[in-house]
Amino acid sequence: MQRTIGGALRALRLQNKLSVKEIADRCHISKQAWSNYEHDTRHPDVDKLDDIARQFNVSLDYLTGATNLGYDPRDPEFKELMGNFLDMDNAQKKALLNAANKLRRK
Repeated sequence: MQRTIGGALRALRLQNKLSVKEIADRCHISKQAWSNYEHDTRHPDVDKLDDIARQFNVSLDYLTGATNLGYDPRDPEFKELMGNFLDMDNAQKKALLNAANKLRRK
């Protein structure tokens, strides 16, 4: 089953341990509007969806289900990391990936 925008919004809210009121306040919308988004009875406009993506530091593609990668490529730290990675030779890339895998297992 394909993930919906509402499903993604609910999952992100719960992962971040936010109440409907808390996330609605952060997004400058009513609790009812947020609830409608989560239940897919209404969808945010593109500008609001972009605001929500920035709140959770994920991409619009993630919110709309186009990708399962939950990061925002506009994030400055992500850009720096990717820029550094792309400047590395293959041996450096392999060493970095091995180190990252070790850190993730801890």
